[in-house]
Formats: sequence, C-alpha cells, structure tokens
Amino acid sequence: MKIKVSTSPYIYLITFLIMFDGEFFSILPFSFINQTAFQTVVILGISLLLLLNTFINKKIRETIKPYSGYAILFMVVLLIVLILQGFYSYSAYSQSIQDVIYAASISFCRILLIFPIIYLLCRPNGFTKLMNTITIITVIVLLIRTFRAIVYNTFGYDILSHLGVSLRSDRMRLGLISVAGIAFIYICYRFLTSKRNTYQQLLYFALILFFAFYEYYTNMTRMYIISFLVTFIMMLVTKRRPVNKEIVLISCLLIIFVALLASGAITQFMNTFSTEGDIGGSTVSRQNTIKYFNQVVKEQPFFGLGLLIPKGTNYYIFFGPNGSAYLDDVGIINMFYHYGILGLILVVMVFGRMLYVAVRLFFCREYEKRIFLIGGLTYLAITSISLSAFDSQRMLSLVILWAVFEHDYYSYYLNPRKYAKASILPHETGEVLSND
Repeated sequence: MKIKVSTSPYIYLITFLIMFDGEFFSILPFSFINQTAFQTVVILGISLLLLLNTFINKKIRETIKPYSGYAILFMVVLLIVLILQGFYSYSAYSQSIQDVIYAASISFCRILLIFPIIYLLCRPNGFTKLMNTITIITVIVLLIRTFRAIVYNTFGYDILSHLGVSLRSDRMRLGLISVAGIAFIYICYRFLTSKRNTYQQLLYFALILFFAFYEYYTNMTRMYIISFLVTFIMMLVTKRRPVNKEIVLISCLLIIFVALLASGAITQFMNTFSTEGDIGGSTVSRQNTIKYFNQVVKEQPFFGLGLLIPKGTNYYIFFGPNGSAYLDDVGIINMFYHYGILGLILVVMVFGRMLYVAVRLFFCREYEKRIFLIGGLTYLAITSISLSAFDSQRMLSLVILWAVFEHDYYSYYLNPRKYAKASILPHETGEVLSND
C-alpha cells in the first residue's frame, strides 16, 4: 500500500521551527514555552515528522537523493557515535536511559532538518524564499528586543518581565536568535549584489546598520561583533570588481584600520578580553572552564563528558565543582570536551565537508553565490572561537548553511548543465524580503 503525504506543509513547519527556535513565541506569558524540555519535544517531534515525510514520499525522496549522499553518511556516523555515547553515559553516571536519550535530543535533534531544508532549496526560488523568511523573522525578533532594551535602560521598566533580566555594564543584555548570523550574511549578500536598485541597497544598508546597533547596544557579545565585522569585510573584498576599484576599496579599508588603531579604539576593544578589564570576569570564567574540562578529557579522551543531564549529583560534574564551567563559553573545542574524540569526528566531518565544497564552488564559473559562501564560512570560523556552532542554540544556523552548501555543490559543480541555467540571481527577481 502506498502512503501519500502532502508536501505543502514543509515551508510552514520549517517557518514555525525557525520562529520557535528563535524564541519568537517567548513574548507570550506562558512559562512552559521557554522550558528546555518543552522546546526539545516540539523541535524533535516536528523534525522527525518532516524527516519521515521526506523519505516516505517518493517525489521528495527522489528530489533530494542527488544532494543528500554525504548527509546520510554523516547521519550513520552520528547514530554510531550516539549509541557508543549512550552506553558509556548510562554506565558512567547515575542516570536513566530516558535521561541519556533526552541529552542526545537536546544536542542533535535539529540536525535532522538538513534533509527537509535541502528539499526546500530544491523548489523554485527555494534559496531566496528561505533566506527571506529567516531575515524577516530575525528582524522582527531583534526589533522587539531592541525596543525592550531601550525601554528598560531608559525608564527601568521591563515590558517582558516574565523572561528575566540579564545585565552588562548596567544595561539590559539580550542575545541573538539562532539564525541571526544567516540573516546578517544574507542581508550583506543582497546589499552587495543588488545592482542598479537604489531602494534595495538603501534597505539592506539600513538593516546592516541595525544589526551593528543591536550588537553594540543590546547583545554586547564581543565575538559576534568581531565575526559580523570580519564577515562583512570578507564579503566586500570577495565581490568581483574592476582592478582600479579593488585598489581603492583596499586602500580605504587600510586607512580606516590605521585610523582606528591610531585612535586607540582597537586597543581599547582588545583590552576588554584582558582579565584586568571591566568585563574581565568572563575571560577568567572561560579560563577556569577550559582548565576544568581539560581535566575531564584527560581522564576520558574518547567519550569526554558524555550525554549527561545536569541534575542531582551530576550537576557539579556538568558545570564543574563551582557550578560555573559552561561548555557554551569555550567555542568549537567544547565538542571535544563534551563528546571526546567522537565529538571531534563529527566536527571534522561537517566543517571539513563545508570547506571542501566551498573550495570547489568558489572556482566554479557558473556559481553566483560566492559572496554568500565566503560569508558563511567566515562567520562559522570566527564565531567558533568562543561560540560553538554545534551548541543547541546555534545548531539550526549550522544545519541551514550546510544544506545550502550541499544543494549548491550538486547543482553548480556536479551537475551544472541541468541547474545553472535555471538559477536566478537575487537582483534579477526584483524581490525584496517577500515570499509572495
């Protein structure tokens, strides 16, 4: 008996997951929405539903088949890693099988979305529609958070008090949502490729300035500031232009750099990473975290910390003896701390693959998204210094970027004749943040 499953809910469910993972619904006064367990169940449930639909529906399965070979290989390796980690974590700690499964779900449930996202990218104008959806959701959430921060910093009143308050330098500090990095990369990409359209360029330039303001005023995360700045510069330099304009651009960038260096702004910013600086406590905390987890992997290098839920007696194993060792603060190396050598295998498989694909596509003459490609790689490389792309709060961003790389690798490198002619440059469509 054939099972027929509609493909129409794909875009709606993916959009919902992006909104849900990006804390879009956190403004609602329901405490359960922000609970990790509830979020994990919802994301895992929808991810499994979409995954099953992807492989049950013959049309979808055949559509994504050419693009998904390496992703399937990764899933097999991931399953083996999780089985080994499950046996170790169950035997090494006082926790149940349910705890182990829950820990694995928190960390890796979003990775299942790579196949449904590849399918969305295969649809007509799939890349543009997905990126516009991500950008619209991101801008709306960041506008709400910026307004909240301005009201709190100015009047001392929190319009969303049920979410709690985090302060830095006596100002409300609010984070970025999981896909904000992709939104920023896409905005820069559209700004740099919107030819002969002043309205589009002004719109995207305004959005770039808004992201810069959000980072300075609301987010206040130094690594994001650095990654956004370096990402934009790399995309700017990568854009193809006449040699004389390239020389002018590089000269202007050097002049700006020398001016900032002479003014002491760069030195002052770098001093914030010092343990003696105004926010040196975060640097000290990272140093203590690395010291603790170095000892963990020294004792168990193959498995690392393992699939552990921080509750009961396991709390001070997960967060260190002082309860202040956070894996989120040490960058991509946290995969080694968390899952040992097995974790490093996963990192190498994903990042190595993306780097390989990027090199192949960069020299592909028909490929028109080089700027986006370089932006994605730069953003992942810089943020991973202290903010791991494999953390649950950033995993969706990694999955989407990886899906774009896999889709474009087949479309433009392995099978360019069939797909290159069908591709449409963003500035040729005239579409501005619209999915209609």
